[in-house]
Amino acid sequence: MFFYFLWFASMKHETMFNIRTVRSMDEFNANLNKHAVADS
Repeated sequence: MFFYFLWFASMKHETMFNIRTVRSMDEFNANLNKHAVADS
């Protein structure tokens, strides 16, 4: 139920939430790729 509330709140603030989330996910993926390349 709490997660449903979070989902609903994120839908209401969709633009701000998505911009912030996408930006952090891009940084996370970039760091992940850096480590993956370094490890291989």
